[in-house]
Amino acid sequence: MRSTQISALALAILPLLVAAQPHGHQHRHERREIVTEYATTTAPPVRVVVIVDAQGRPLSTSTVTLGETPPTPAPEPVKVDTPPKEAPSKQEPAKPVAAKPVVDPPKQDTPKPDPPKQDAPAPSPSPSPSGSSNSDSNANSGLGTSDNGVSYSPYTNAGGCKQAPEVSADMAKLKQLGFSMIRIYGTDCDQLKTIPPAAKENGIKIMAGVYNDQIKAGAVEKDVKMITDTFGNSWDQVKAVIIGNEPSLNGMSVEQSVAAYKTGRTALRSAGFQGPVMIAETYAAIKKDARICADVDVVAANIHAFFSKITPAEEAGKLVAEEADAVSKACGGKKVFVTESGWPHKGDNNGKAIPSRENQQKAMNSIKKSCSHLPLIQFTAFNDLWKKGKTG
Repeated sequence: MRSTQISALALAILPLLVAAQPHGHQHRHERREIVTEYATTTAPPVRVVVIVDAQGRPLSTSTVTLGETPPTPAPEPVKVDTPPKEAPSKQEPAKPVAAKPVVDPPKQDTPKPDPPKQDAPAPSPSPSPSGSSNSDSNANSGLGTSDNGVSYSPYTNAGGCKQAPEVSADMAKLKQLGFSMIRIYGTDCDQLKTIPPAAKENGIKIMAGVYNDQIKAGAVEKDVKMITDTFGNSWDQVKAVIIGNEPSLNGMSVEQSVAAYKTGRTALRSAGFQGPVMIAETYAAIKKDARICADVDVVAANIHAFFSKITPAEEAGKLVAEEADAVSKACGGKKVFVTESGWPHKGDNNGKAIPSRENQQKAMNSIKKSCSHLPLIQFTAFNDLWKKGKTG
């Protein structure tokens, strides 16, 4: 009876014993003994021994009267189905370890300073046909499509010469319009004294020239000397020099034009100018006789779509681009500089080519769009009212 009562009491306290069993994973799981003592007045005190597993479940229970030798403990119980997790070999609190991400974050390189900006390289020189030994490989290095050029003449409406203040005002207007280069045609009217200072003040480069009258008079060297005297100490402001403008329309032969060109070019090279030296001729004349471009550094072609009776204003750019390509092929693949191209806003009709403000705008928009790959001079900065009875 006593044994039964004690067993019942032992079973009654099992929930408390189970609740007291630790479940941490930092210590080795061991068999532990939980001991509870009871005393009565009618019997000697006894000790109840309850052996539980790691989950607090009783494995065996026994009673021993105090003073007697306790019974031999029950053998190690069979392991339960759920295997215990491995614990550290040493029974000491685990040290906190920083959690490592599953995927390492991308490395962030230390920002590097931006490399120094480098100017865009100059356009590569176009190949020269055989027989053009006088052409320098670097002679066209200063010409590019980034220059927004326009032709300029220093004459008043009545045909007189503009004075320095008028020229300065013109250069300021051209700068406001976005032009960065002008083409001039000669040395008369003291233009080498009035134009360069005003152009330089407004950041405008110059394409200088020797006009046909001087060529006919055998005065090429004289005009070239005026150019070299003006810019000889610094050629930075000069983009190119043109010897003659449309000589075939001014009574000169190809041989005469080429001879004048060679004379002028030699003098310019002797004075230190290494930029392009050219002959400006109509595209029709160049295609007719390519000898005109055999020795030049760059082919200078005047291409006016208005003189094509079958070309309306909106197709002007297409014609200019096509003719520039045809000129290049005729000259052995040399680089082409369109030295004049425009459209009038007033005058006589020429077939489908009709002058008007609206058509002028259409034509120039078409030229800019179709010829963006070509260096090109727009014609002209201001109305040439000084031209009396002449087409141009």
